Amino acid sequence: MERIQTLPTSVINRIAAGEVVERPASVVKELLENALDAGPQQIDVTVEQGGIALVRVVDDGCGIESEDLPLAVQPHATSKLRVAEDLDQIATLGFRGEALASIAEVSRLVLRSRTETGSGSRLEVDGGVTGGVAPEGCGRGTSVEVHQLFSRIPARRAFLRTPATEWSHASEAFVRTALAHPEISFSLTHNRRQVHQLVAATSWRQRIADLFGRQLADRLLEATEADGDVTVTALVGRPEDDLPSGRLQHFLVGSRPFRDRSILHAVQEGYRGRLLSGRQPIVFLRLDVPPLSVDVNVHPAKMEVRFRDPGRLHRLVLAVIRRALFGLPPRLPRAGRNRRTAEQRRAWPPPRQSGNGSWPPARRETGLPLLRGRLGRCRRRLPRPPHLPGSGMKPASRNSCRCLPVVSRPLHPASGHFSCTTAIWLLRMPPALKSSISMPSTSGCSMNSFASGWPAGALRCSRC
Repeated sequence: MERIQTLPTSVINRIAAGEVVERPASVVKELLENALDAGPQQIDVTVEQGGIALVRVVDDGCGIESEDLPLAVQPHATSKLRVAEDLDQIATLGFRGEALASIAEVSRLVLRSRTETGSGSRLEVDGGVTGGVAPEGCGRGTSVEVHQLFSRIPARRAFLRTPATEWSHASEAFVRTALAHPEISFSLTHNRRQVHQLVAATSWRQRIADLFGRQLADRLLEATEADGDVTVTALVGRPEDDLPSGRLQHFLVGSRPFRDRSILHAVQEGYRGRLLSGRQPIVFLRLDVPPLSVDVNVHPAKMEVRFRDPGRLHRLVLAVIRRALFGLPPRLPRAGRNRRTAEQRRAWPPPRQSGNGSWPPARRETGLPLLRGRLGRCRRRLPRPPHLPGSGMKPASRNSCRCLPVVSRPLHPASGHFSCTTAIWLLRMPPALKSSISMPSTSGCSMNSFASGWPAGALRCSRC
């Protein structure tokens, strides 16, 4: 067995990068968190090739002193913690001190910064090798550029998806962060094309409108529920505005996006009975809880949190969802492919009236029983029957019986379809439609005796 030894710093950083830096979206998230902790008013994000070629985040915050730049790219170096007790009251987004060191280990990182009273400086780290600090003119704040992510690690680079997929994840990370901080201006540029230009908003609804559109924001229902020092604010969508996925479900604790199964279960319970199976509601949820009641130090990417009293938050979220939806009518099933709306049902078919040629005729007008089931099925593979010109009907599938074209159900005289069932609807078509149909004649057919009023040979087949 090999002797125990201390790992080199480069190996430690690469291991940490495997936990923190999963894809370009992780870089965008980590750099945005560092920028927000600097107290900026404006943050600009630039991405090229989905973040694989370049990720640049520029802020106008407090900046970093020139002598502190080498420490900024060292592991476990941070300005946000001093003692172990600070972990119980984390008020910043970043606190681990691993992000810049991990990113610099798997890319080429360029760091520029200037404080309010100091001069600008530049530091470059290429694959974990740190260069010297050099003076450089720059504006107040910090600029971080990440070039060619995973270029020195082909195994990690091979796991990246296409630039379009990576851009989708990177933009989603930007949207989550911008949504949590409406008081700050953001901009996002991809391949030299500006995607978002968000000015500082006075309300959460205004930031939602800037990101997702005014029409969606105006239809959201707002409600608030409080219990002592815990407040839950919700902007939820109406049941009829549901989506096939949960991409418009955003949960915030303070100003931090997070995921939690208990909170998601409370949201689904609040919409119980109002959504169809497989549909997801639109939910924007913000939890304001004391720092001592939530632990954010449970996941390297800081996307999962642990609450001290999850049952209490579950009850509050369920109550705020029900309060927002109170008074809305129950959800009605939407008209799908096999459903007709109430207007369609009233418009067609019209009420039956005997003796006036209405459609469909009553039973006593045909003199035959109304047979709705299948009378027979041909087992032979015959050519597809020809399309009936001017009838608006579709020919039968080649996977079913093709001996006798029939109308399966009379939704409209000129908009039925053929199937392999020999139904009696053929006998109930209007005379004008019957006379326009002409099919090839074949030798004797038992169905010909039922074809009263049809052209000669119109209902002949081989085996039916």
